[in-house]
Amino acid sequence: MAKSDEELNRADDKRRASQAKKAAFARKSLGNGTADWASVDGGMVVRAVAALGAHGGAMRLGYTRDGGAYAIGIYDGDDKQTVYVSPNESVEEVLQEIIDHYGKE
Repeated sequence: MAKSDEELNRADDKRRASQAKKAAFARKSLGNGTADWASVDGGMVVRAVAALGAHGGAMRLGYTRDGGAYAIGIYDGDDKQTVYVSPNESVEEVLQEIIDHYGKE
């Protein structure tokens, strides 16, 4: 069954909004090293989870397969993304961006 122009426009708007959110947290790897969640400020992790949770979302924490980077899964409704953070970057800065973004909506 064909979709109406209104349905197509809503789908396009939703896709654009999802892409904008993903771009807000885009990161690229900066080098070698080993990620270690035990070294991350636990309070920052809790505040990021709370900000997403209050917004109706969720967060997944892990590592890349080789253990060389942090992997932060962000779930916001139908929008899902994984942000990869090199050990050479500040994972706390990324968590603060999540807190700032989702805490104010």
